[in-house]
Amino acid sequence: MAYRLVFVDEIEENDVVFDSHGAKIYVDTKSLVFLDGAEIDYAEEGDQAGFSVRNPNARSVCDCGDSFAV
Repeated sequence: MAYRLVFVDEIEENDVVFDSHGAKIYVDTKSLVFLDGAEIDYAEEGDQAGFSVRNPNARSVCDCGDSFAV
């Protein structure tokens, strides 16, 4: 499994929408079971910024932090 964060112009018919701090997050229904309880955070530190995902369902994570196994 891998996290994929992309900007979208249109939502898909079966997407579930979450609204947090003014940002809308769209998740396809097939992925919901793997993301249940996950927290997505955005941080800026110095000249670096990005999203991080804390997922209680992930049993292992690759060194890059983008891939995980459940």
